[in-house]
Amino acid sequence: MEKVTIPLNLTDDEAHGLAQLVKRLGRRSLGKDDLNLVTPEEADQADAAVIILRDALAAAGYAPR
Repeated sequence: MEKVTIPLNLTDDEAHGLAQLVKRLGRRSLGKDDLNLVTPEEADQADAAVIILRDALAAAGYAPR
């Protein structure tokens, strides 16, 4: 699958808040029923995207404990 780049311009507060959010988003909260995802594959894709976002935020210095 082809990768895409999504540039984000966030304030420091926004980046910190987003990092807090993705820290709390786990596989359990991405369940099909919780977010109305149609298939388990969609949940898997969303989970993978959250991990990538969390890692990108951490690399930029936004890694909440």
